[in-house]
Amino acid sequence: MAALPTATTQQLFSTCAALGGKEWDHSALIRALETQANYTIRK
Repeated sequence: MAALPTATTQQLFSTCAALGGKEWDHSALIRALETQANYTIRK
């Protein structure tokens, strides 16, 4: 699997920041994807 393109990754980090997660680690990208998709992978 190829790495996420830079612009897409930056958009996900911006979503994390908007959710109050400026200090979250890279696993928070999943939380951003969940928010954008309005779907929870796991609770």
